[in-house]
Amino acid sequence: MRIVLRENFDRIADRTPDELLPWSEFETFYHTMENFEYPHKDKLLEFIKYFFLDHIVSPDLLMMNYMAFKEHLLSTRPPG
Repeated sequence: MRIVLRENFDRIADRTPDELLPWSEFETFYHTMENFEYPHKDKLLEFIKYFFLDHIVSPDLLMMNYMAFKEHLLSTRPPG
């Protein structure tokens, strides 16, 4: 995921300083990312939703942990 979204990291980092973001806002933002050639964009979006879902407010309002998502993209893999 880091490699696929690397070219968009500046936009991702500048999106919001908030920890939580409504899923619908992130989904709209995700579809506007440029320089993003990946054959399974829908699968990556579902993975992000599954991995970074924080809580459900209502059936129409899901909140993702956007801060954890940004930190994951910034992190480096441990050696080995």
